[in-house]
Amino acid sequence: MSIFPKNYSKRNTYYVSASGTGTGISEKDPMSFQAAMEQEYGPGDCLLFCRGDVFYGNISPKVSALPDAPFVIGAYGVGPKPIISRAKHLSEGWVHHDGPFYKFDLTAVGTFEGVQDDGANVGFIEDSKGTKHGIRRANAESCRNQYDFYCSHGWIFIKSYIDPYKALGRLTLGNYHDWDSIIKISSNTEILDLQIENGGYGITLKKLGSENLYIHDCIIQNIGGTQLGTKGFTKAGNGIEFFGSAFNALVERNIFRNTYDVGFTIQGGHDCRWENITVRNNIFAYNTQACEIWTHGNDNQKQGVHGFSFTGNLCINQGEGWGTIARPDKYGGQGQVITTDILVYGYNAPALKAEFSDNTFFQRNSLNRIYSISSTGGRFLYEAVIDRNHIYMPSKTSICASTDDLENQYGRVYACFSEWQNQYQHDGDSFFHAIGNQDYSQMEQTAYNSVDFDEIVSVAKTAGLTIFH
Repeated sequence: MSIFPKNYSKRNTYYVSASGTGTGISEKDPMSFQAAMEQEYGPGDCLLFCRGDVFYGNISPKVSALPDAPFVIGAYGVGPKPIISRAKHLSEGWVHHDGPFYKFDLTAVGTFEGVQDDGANVGFIEDSKGTKHGIRRANAESCRNQYDFYCSHGWIFIKSYIDPYKALGRLTLGNYHDWDSIIKISSNTEILDLQIENGGYGITLKKLGSENLYIHDCIIQNIGGTQLGTKGFTKAGNGIEFFGSAFNALVERNIFRNTYDVGFTIQGGHDCRWENITVRNNIFAYNTQACEIWTHGNDNQKQGVHGFSFTGNLCINQGEGWGTIARPDKYGGQGQVITTDILVYGYNAPALKAEFSDNTFFQRNSLNRIYSISSTGGRFLYEAVIDRNHIYMPSKTSICASTDDLENQYGRVYACFSEWQNQYQHDGDSFFHAIGNQDYSQMEQTAYNSVDFDEIVSVAKTAGLTIFH
């Protein structure tokens, strides 16, 4: 069910194809991606991308929409979802640099395929078979293994004893430029039927405090690993990030997969508020985390999370994707276990009104967690509503953890399922299913590779998982 009226006022529909050169006013005369980004859109306008095409760049047009006449970004035609990508594809052109390193100038527009700009903040490298190689490092000295890489002054440097193209073939780089997310969403906007990939961030807010946002039936994958800022060497990257404040949003039936950090996050500094945010009936697979909450907060009772629902989601093997391997940190600030489904980072706001219910969590690695909190995130333990979930993990695994040594009651938490129920009164009507010798490989492979939402759900049910949608 949409958050917008069923029969809202519609105005103009614009069509975009990868080879378009026309006006965009019909499917037979589509416009180019560049022309579509230069256009300004009003209430009730639709911007549709051709199915089966790949579009390189960022979607962040000027939009002025209304709650009863939203702006819609979607797809037309038949075939697979249109792909919106920030990738650069490199083939020949590598130059031997020094010792075991080869380099490529990512600012040399025209010498590579994909996004044609000078962006040179790379999160990962992937060969033509979809295998990711190496880890992004801070500099040459920290590149320890074959195909580790670093970026400097517009170049990418890969540790390789032969030309990387000869060794690995055509490489896809997950690439980020300045602070451009793949899509920046404006208030009163619906996004659907897109495949969003290979960038530093997937979907973020165009303005703080955006409202009336509906994101559904998308695939958001291969996100992040890029350097955050210019000071120090911190890597980041989220699938959907509502930073600062957001109101009245629905995120449903999306596939979040292989993000360096978290599939979905609400986060921000001091003066932030989130209200009526619903994340339901999505698939989260092989991200480092599925869902995250954090805010510095303050004593103002209006700040913080005042209405967030994470329900009916299918979460498979968070902590088992490429992003976790590429991380320098296995534990976060203030003691969170990074590889987890629900991560409560620092949280100092005076209220946390959130619900986590009717979800299915599958974790095959006993080192990963379902819930991970910091000592300053302790409010989650007694204010959040957490119940009616189905949890599949190795027996006697700690499902909630905080590992710091601060001298308060939340400084060191290790709770298995029964302890979690008895001590914190959560998941009272939930079920813990101990993973034994069952073979879940088909489900795991499908969750990792399939672009069909219903196929992943069906295979998970066949594997014996209870799912609420």
